[in-house]
Amino acid sequence: MQRYIKGLGEIAEKYQTYLIDMSGVVHNGLNAYPKAINTLNTLKEMQKDIIFFTNAPRPQNVVRKKLGDLGYICGEEKIITSGDLFLQELQRNFRKYNHKSTAYVLGYEYNRDLDLSEFYNLTQDIEQAEVLVILAFLENSDELDKHDEILKKAIGNNIVALCPNPDTVVYHGNELRYPAGFIANKYESLGGVVRYYGKPYMEIYQYAVKDSKYDKSKMLAIGDNLNTDILGAKNFGIDSLLISKGIYKNFTNLDLFIKGHKIIPNYICDYFQM
Repeated sequence: MQRYIKGLGEIAEKYQTYLIDMSGVVHNGLNAYPKAINTLNTLKEMQKDIIFFTNAPRPQNVVRKKLGDLGYICGEEKIITSGDLFLQELQRNFRKYNHKSTAYVLGYEYNRDLDLSEFYNLTQDIEQAEVLVILAFLENSDELDKHDEILKKAIGNNIVALCPNPDTVVYHGNELRYPAGFIANKYESLGGVVRYYGKPYMEIYQYAVKDSKYDKSKMLAIGDNLNTDILGAKNFGIDSLLISKGIYKNFTNLDLFIKGHKIIPNYICDYFQM
């Protein structure tokens, strides 16, 4: 059974290493939550190990700049992104096969932070593609079918899709957006095959702790999504804290929702605060 807490101060003595999600925890897509930056600074003063742990399909230097823009100055904190994990696998495969496949990148206009031209011959014709990379997001619920024609053509050609952001919904201010994971889920529902990079899949957790000696019993994952942050933490074997005022902020019965999902966090807190 999950335990409701008012802030991290109630449990901080128990944990040394914090895997902290970004969207829905530190910021709402536009601005930092009121107590988030002070909470990060307090954890740093307590000499806790901070790992920013995000499904952002971007390199860590972009996230580091975002943190600076929000008012938090990074020192030696690790920043682990699904984008970097994705690039690492592309680099490994390119070194192994020394071959560039032809890729159609859905939503490349939204995200030039990932330079894919080093690993792929890029095409704007889905009929010529061997791989589909999904970077697009949908700005509102009126766009949910926006890319269906491309997806159906890709499925017809048995193209495997790669998705470096498994998230299916986030807030941008007070507006819901539907990231690449939503489109990738639709691709699967239509019969396509998708390879995901990021939470809740184990590769990103292994990537986060490689070359380091962390005690899992003293690690806490903090996030606002049951299906990524909390499920991933459970599968990795560490405790988790669900932030309830992230993507679930308008839910009237979160306990019932959690019970239905059968993904139980160790703790629940309204906001990321001490």
